[in-house]
Amino acid sequence: MADRERQNKIGRQKIVRYLNEAHAMELAMVQTLAAHISITPRTHYRTELERHLDQTRRHAGRIERRLDQLGERHNPLLVGLAAAQATIGQAFSTAKAPVDIVRGASSAEKLLKNAKDEAVSEQLEIVTYRALQRLAEAVSDDQTARLASSIRRDEIGMQTRLQDQVEMLTEAVVKEEIRQQKVFDRTTVGAVDRLRRLAGRATNGAQDGGREARMETRRLKRRVKSTGRKVAGRARRTSGVAPSRARRTANAATSSARETAPSARKTTRAGGRSTKRTAAGGSRRLQKPPDNLHPELESSQGQLAAVGRTLDPYAPESRQD
Repeated sequence: MADRERQNKIGRQKIVRYLNEAHAMELAMVQTLAAHISITPRTHYRTELERHLDQTRRHAGRIERRLDQLGERHNPLLVGLAAAQATIGQAFSTAKAPVDIVRGASSAEKLLKNAKDEAVSEQLEIVTYRALQRLAEAVSDDQTARLASSIRRDEIGMQTRLQDQVEMLTEAVVKEEIRQQKVFDRTTVGAVDRLRRLAGRATNGAQDGGREARMETRRLKRRVKSTGRKVAGRARRTSGVAPSRARRTANAATSSARETAPSARKTTRAGGRSTKRTAAGGSRRLQKPPDNLHPELESSQGQLAAVGRTLDPYAPESRQD
């Protein structure tokens, strides 16, 4: 039992090591293909290289996911080893790129040498994934075995296409160097086309930005006009409110005054008649004293009359005396 566990552990470590080596190889191939594309004119060969570059990036991603599933991608030791392998491969590809650019007497010769190097790299990848597949089958890692088999089929297909390109590029060398015929347009190499695409994107971005700015300006103008119309309408409505209210108030006051005037005239006439009747009655009462005065008041009046006659020597009764 212990021996079985030890074998499984060693087999797992070997699987992780082979996966890391394949991953580093794919990353190095990405750098090589990118360098070759930059000096390759717009041809069917460059189309195959661009297809191969996309495929290689997908392979690297699939291997990374498998390492994550095995829980070994974050192992410091293995991560350091994989990083070192990837760095060495990328450094080799980067250092080799200037050599790829200047080697060969003609453009066709440069492309032919690049294609042969790519075919050799494909063969190395094929045997690497064949070894990974056989190891995974031996340790019963079916998922890794299926992954290696799938990637190996892709690499075999790419190698077949590269061999076809080697034959076509050899014919291009004959035309360009022996027959002195122009075969490739150097103004369409990948680097120049990439600059054109970037310039086109920048131009399109500037045009899109200009269109958006013009559209935004139009929207702002429409908003300003709409806001101005709303403000003007509110101002007109507000300015018409006060005169309208004043006219309604005046009309209401006039109507009320018209309704109140007849009543006021009637009240005034009734008050005048009542005052006249009161004044007339009071005058009559003053001229004719009431018959029911108090006897003491009558006696006082008699006494006052007697005193008056006494003081007045010319009164009729005094003269009789």
